[in-house]
Amino acid sequence: MVLGLIDDLRAGGYEQLTVVSQPRSYMAEQVQKRGLPFIDFDFFTGFADIGLPRRLARRLGECRFELTHLHGLRAAHTAVRWPVRECLGRLVYTVHGLHQLHQAAWLRWLANAAERQVMRRVDVRVFVSRADRAAAEASRLMPRGWACQVVYNGIELPPLGVETGGSRDIDVAFVGRHVAQKAPLAAARVLATLAMRGYRCVMAGDGPLRPACEALLQQIPGGNRVERWGDLSQVEALGLLARTRLLVMPSRWEGLPLLPMEAMALGVPVVASRLAGIAEVVDDDATGVLTPPGNENAMVDASHALLSDPQRLKRLQEAARRRVGELFDRGQSSAQYRRLYGQLLSP
Repeated sequence: MVLGLIDDLRAGGYEQLTVVSQPRSYMAEQVQKRGLPFIDFDFFTGFADIGLPRRLARRLGECRFELTHLHGLRAAHTAVRWPVRECLGRLVYTVHGLHQLHQAAWLRWLANAAERQVMRRVDVRVFVSRADRAAAEASRLMPRGWACQVVYNGIELPPLGVETGGSRDIDVAFVGRHVAQKAPLAAARVLATLAMRGYRCVMAGDGPLRPACEALLQQIPGGNRVERWGDLSQVEALGLLARTRLLVMPSRWEGLPLLPMEAMALGVPVVASRLAGIAEVVDDDATGVLTPPGNENAMVDASHALLSDPQRLKRLQEAARRRVGELFDRGQSSAQYRRLYGQLLSP
């Protein structure tokens, strides 16, 4: 999302852009390919590291900025503190999902305290979904009525480097990081059950839960019929989606996920958990099907019913493409940010 925003800003005439992010990261590689100034800084030393702001200020050196866009709590918590705050000008803070609300109580308390501090010290607060804004108010991360905006994440349309006219030779796919949030073990059981019914199923992605998923698929009926494609690049993942008839997402929580947008743009309906963030992307029974969180049988039944009804599947494919074009074109979100920057930088 950030790289897309950078590309759109440059195309719109913003030439003096500097990116601060993790060393030896994908972001570092991509920014340097674009020939932009890049300052590497390790934000992942922990919230309790009180020396982070001083070290970041030293890393910035003589750099001074009129406006800084903070993405995510970890970077924002460092940036709003002295002395680095004095280098950064006006601050826009985009909340990319309130993931701490789903963590252990002690971690949630610490992260919420940091979130409240950031909310007080920035000029503009941006949420990527209405659900996140409501959650922030309900959790008292900011007082009701504070100025904030909702700017949907967007994707490039049509998705880059993907041919959409080929055959749909894969019936059902799960694509995602193998972490607790994405519920890959539930996805493995759903795919194995569908594979037992004769559908071609693919599980793609990597992460700490991948060994557990591999072991589970070796043990359960139908698991050995599920194809495991492992870690994929973005282009490879999009290529997989373009060959797929249906995407399953049994996530436990989401902010505003990009994956269902990419799938829908490629004409792939989504069967997903009925979560507030997903429901802002997937229109239930119009562009996909939403099932109760944690109910694997409901996800299996909804997938089977959809795959068994070609006419309904086609209607959802066409509606999915339209919805993404109307709401989640990256150009729209980038234009909203450009207007917001202009308001902050105007005399």
